[in-house]
Amino acid sequence: MRHQAPLDGKPIWRELLSHDEICTWVNDPIQKSPKRLRADFFCPGVYRFIFPLSNNKETPFYVGEACNLHNRLIRHFRRQSLNSKTDPAGWKLNGRIRNSRGDFILEFLEIQGKIDICGAELNQGSLESTFARRLLENWSILRSVEGQRPRLINIGPTNQKREVTRIFSWLGKGNRKGRPTIGSY
Repeated sequence: MRHQAPLDGKPIWRELLSHDEICTWVNDPIQKSPKRLRADFFCPGVYRFIFPLSNNKETPFYVGEACNLHNRLIRHFRRQSLNSKTDPAGWKLNGRIRNSRGDFILEFLEIQGKIDICGAELNQGSLESTFARRLLENWSILRSVEGQRPRLINIGPTNQKREVTRIFSWLGKGNRKGRPTIGSY
């Protein structure tokens, strides 16, 4: 198996919104999304939230991918009431954003040049592909973040894991009546 070996480039995390832009957006309930987000991020990408150390000295972080960063982030910053029982995935991140009062880092992944991740050559244009974004999202989760005891706060199985689990479940039942379909990535 080949390990990550950069070709002529490297993946770099860049600031998506400044601390002031985040604080204004989080703390002002009638504030529209920041102008820079509306102007520069109607594009596909991989993003991450890094929250300050928690009480048990862990660094919580969340990694996601989107075909439109602006639209996805608006959903993460939404202000309507969230219920942890009816929307556990939403509460895990949205509640943390709301309770943080804007004290976190929000970044996006930029690929300079070309990189090789386990044989897949990627560049900035590769982010147009859902497969490439999910590969980079998972790579980012595995790479983790700097800090004491990083703790991923993404919740639930990924689509890929759900589909693999469903297929193995189908195989375990001894079904021979047509294979389950695999969704598009």
